[in-house]
Amino acid sequence: MNFKRALAALLLSVLPLGAAMAAGSPINEDYTAIIKLSQQALESAKQGNADAFVKAVGEAQSLAKEQNSTGNSVTLGRVGGKFRAAVGAAKAGNLTEGGQAVEAALAELTKKKGPIGRAEGTQ
Repeated sequence: MNFKRALAALLLSVLPLGAAMAAGSPINEDYTAIIKLSQQALESAKQGNADAFVKAVGEAQSLAKEQNSTGNSVTLGRVGGKFRAAVGAAKAGNLTEGGQAVEAALAELTKKKGPIGRAEGTQ
């Protein structure tokens, strides 16, 4: 009887460790396609081509939305808002402001992650 209780106690104490490991593991997300489209948008903004800028940002925004539908990513949520702001600014004729929004999104995407998936220096 004591052996069964000891075994049950051991299993119940080890079981939550597996759940804690799974919950704290880093999220490995691939942003390379979104980064490439963002860089294309920045090049279009530097050249003053608003149509190409809106097209590239729109593609990046839809790709970010598609990737975010498979999982709930905080980074992709932030980037999606910046892309919406960039498209709105470009359609309003302010390509410089749109370019700054894409630069902010690009900085968010390329931010170095710490050991548990958070950006370094944040809590």
